[in-house]
Amino acid sequence: LTLGLMLVYSLMNYFKIRTPKMIKIPLISVFAILLSTMTSVAIADDHAKKETSTGTQQPAGVNTLSCNFLPGKDMDDYMKVVNKYNEWADENNPNPQSAWVFIPSFFATRAHDFYWVGASPSRLEAAQNMDYWMENGSSLGKQFQKVTDCDQSQLWAGQTIYASDNFEDLPRGMVGAQSCKIHAGKSWSDVGEATRKIEQIVMDAGVTNRAVYRWQPREGVDRSKTDFLNLFVSETMEQRIRNGNMLSEAKAWPKIREINNSVMSCRSLGMSRFIKVR
Repeated sequence: LTLGLMLVYSLMNYFKIRTPKMIKIPLISVFAILLSTMTSVAIADDHAKKETSTGTQQPAGVNTLSCNFLPGKDMDDYMKVVNKYNEWADENNPNPQSAWVFIPSFFATRAHDFYWVGASPSRLEAAQNMDYWMENGSSLGKQFQKVTDCDQSQLWAGQTIYASDNFEDLPRGMVGAQSCKIHAGKSWSDVGEATRKIEQIVMDAGVTNRAVYRWQPREGVDRSKTDFLNLFVSETMEQRIRNGNMLSEAKAWPKIREINNSVMSCRSLGMSRFIKVR
């Protein structure tokens, strides 16, 4: 991511499709990417109308891959193989797929050089793509193995919480990720309600140039550590700071923290630069 892989299997140690978005379907949108999943919210205004209702949006199939470059190799070498993969996938993938590369930028500890994140409109379609790759992609897979060592693969179910119109096909940007655990006695319904309230506060503050995705763990993820990932996407670091300043000016942060902390506990997984590669 979902992106071998922007990214086909894990994000942050826990961690162009032809139709959906990063986790419109990051992506994760995440990612959200990350940003928010499994429970989605309906938020719309005159600038951006991305409406989904809690529990009704079809979860995207997201697969992530945690990778390190082999000695002497770098992103240029990797992208040469990715270009070959894109040609192969265009001809062979049974279903649409989008992909991104997440490059860690702000982390307390950095365990991998990058994360491949790939996404398809549904988990079933993602699984069908992966099955076909496993059966028919061995030759191209060997070329990837000459460039990278990818040691952790994971699958997620992803949904869009919010995405402004200009994030439809964002070529690059910044994504911050959180890992969240739901408090004992709380439910996904409580998470959805908290998300709706927080989104309304953010919208009331005038913050619309952004995207939020949520990924719920599936195969390969230690669920004792996370119930879901939130991915918060911005076009640039400048835009991320501007959005934060708008929330500060609206005195929104204390309200957001109070709502969030009443239902879940979240910890930052760091921030990455992402590039859409498919």
